[in-house]
Amino acid sequence: MYSVTCIICDANGHSIFTQKPYLKSERNGMYLSEQIGSKNFRIRESGANYKTSWHLAGDPTLIIILQGVLRITLQNNDYIDFGVGDMFIAADNLPTNIPFDPRVHGHMAEVVSDTPLRAIHIKLLDFEV
Repeated sequence: MYSVTCIICDANGHSIFTQKPYLKSERNGMYLSEQIGSKNFRIRESGANYKTSWHLAGDPTLIIILQGVLRITLQNNDYIDFGVGDMFIAADNLPTNIPFDPRVHGHMAEVVSDTPLRAIHIKLLDFEV
């Protein structure tokens, strides 16, 4: 089984970290998950001093770090540093009846390495924890 770190919203609309398991099966010496549908992918670069404001994910996105270190910080000050080879899914979105408040909702991303960030963003078709 593969386990992927995810950012989702809890029942109160607060962004939290969780783990999503993906089953894997052996096929001729390689281990694969089932197919995961995607819309598109983009190649990202951000400078060594890059930092976002508080925001939500928008579409669920699998992010794979190729270079640098990206810190994801939540409103409760929990954070995880993702480095080369790490991946996570950003999928924190509020229900339509809750307006976004940057003092309460979302996560922040910042490059915490001297090396610029390079990553692949893959927009997922469907995402459930």
